[in-house]
Amino acid sequence: MVKGYISKGDQTVSLKRDKRMNVRMSSLDMIELQTKAAKLGMPYQTLVASVLHRYLTGRLVATDG
Repeated sequence: MVKGYISKGDQTVSLKRDKRMNVRMSSLDMIELQTKAAKLGMPYQTLVASVLHRYLTGRLVATDG
């Protein structure tokens, strides 16, 4: 298998980030997002992509609180 691709049944799926997305959010949420990303040592865009990927793959666990 070529690096950057995964086999999913009869399909080969690219893991390359090749799509853009625009999202409107509150200024407060944006500041909090940037703050949390900075604490993790990553750009906020990477944090958003990571959270969305984990949600879509069922690896993001919701907690009460």
